[in-house]
Amino acid sequence: MDVSLSERCNLRTSTTGEVAKRENVSFVRTSPTVLTAVVLFIQTKLIGSVDVVNETIKIVVGPFFVRAFARSLEIGPARIDHAPMDLADIEGDALAVYRFAGADADEPPSIARLCELVTGFLPRYVRMRPDGKCAVDEAGDLRVSVRPSLPARRARFVVAHEIAEWWYARNGYACSDIEDRCNALGAALVVPRPAAQQVLREVGHSPMMLAQVFGVERCLALLRIGEITGRPVALLRKCPIFRGDAFEWPQDPAELERLVREPAPEIHPVRLERMWGLMARR
Repeated sequence: MDVSLSERCNLRTSTTGEVAKRENVSFVRTSPTVLTAVVLFIQTKLIGSVDVVNETIKIVVGPFFVRAFARSLEIGPARIDHAPMDLADIEGDALAVYRFAGADADEPPSIARLCELVTGFLPRYVRMRPDGKCAVDEAGDLRVSVRPSLPARRARFVVAHEIAEWWYARNGYACSDIEDRCNALGAALVVPRPAAQQVLREVGHSPMMLAQVFGVERCLALLRIGEITGRPVALLRKCPIFRGDAFEWPQDPAELERLVREPAPEIHPVRLERMWGLMARR
């Protein structure tokens, strides 16, 4: 392994505000080819029978592609229904992952070290397509790889997200909200509640400072402030994300964006990396 990568993977960030780099990684997934997708589309239109198409795919492209296409076309077994995601459960899952790894959520290791404790391997840099981040099964072992061009702050969340996917797969969770749960658990792993509470007591509810301490993006730090403290926050994007205690946020994204330009007395706009956030004043 490259020495510089090994060193960066083992650095951790102090919760007293001293910033150090942490490397993040992601699991690599194989995706179906465009050609096979076109073939399936033509077969569906010409044959008009999902059963015939399924049998054809089983013979031609094998079980992996059957599962992939079944998900994309919503044929085959449906996902299990689920209750609305409970963020308290997510926090419990994050602590369970740390316990499984033998790590301390009050003094968390780097996300790369957590990956090593969970999978048995440190992450590695691998040149791949922009959509090629994935976990590779090598002789029964999961190896995590990351594109060298992926920014470290983004990469830390990506590896945490993939650890979350591994955790839920290991525990047999297969509900339709799996991606949302992995996003939430990934955030709770890279900014664990016990360590974050210590930092927030020292620096206040500052997304910029929390992001600096844990080496993550400010948008993630904003959401974690809402999840940990209960302070109402909103992340402005195409589908806004709300966290914290109950608050009468406008449901129209245009109205939320207007609050950035013309903030109400009870709302404080926050500039993030590529977007804006809102925090209820306290």
